[in-house]
Amino acid sequence: MYGMLMDRDPLVVANCVAALEEILASEGGIVLSKEIAHSLFNRLRDFPDWSQCIVMGVLSRYVPSNEGEVFDILNILEDRLKHANSAVVLGATKLFLHFTRNMDDVREDVLDRIKVPLITLMTASPHETSLII
Repeated sequence: MYGMLMDRDPLVVANCVAALEEILASEGGIVLSKEIAHSLFNRLRDFPDWSQCIVMGVLSRYVPSNEGEVFDILNILEDRLKHANSAVVLGATKLFLHFTRNMDDVREDVLDRIKVPLITLMTASPHETSLII
């Protein structure tokens, strides 16, 4: 099934991610190579909203090799902060915070970057969503 993670159809890839996560749950889930992780990051916007959330959850286990790779990942995730679905925005926010947790020199910039989307969610979303944020 790992070969299907590189399929051209985003629905096939999204369903494959969900299936592999379920099948491999006792082993920690999908093993993310750099090639698989970058393919999923680059195709993130092609997946349906809820599949994006599942994929972002899986991608939170990926360990970038250096700061340059972290910045590349954050640049890819940038447009997910402007998404209409609050779950996608929160998933992207989680990844921004996760990948920069040990990068004190950029932490302030990341917090500034995620502040506006979070405030927008709080003011434009139903009361229940605002409480979660």
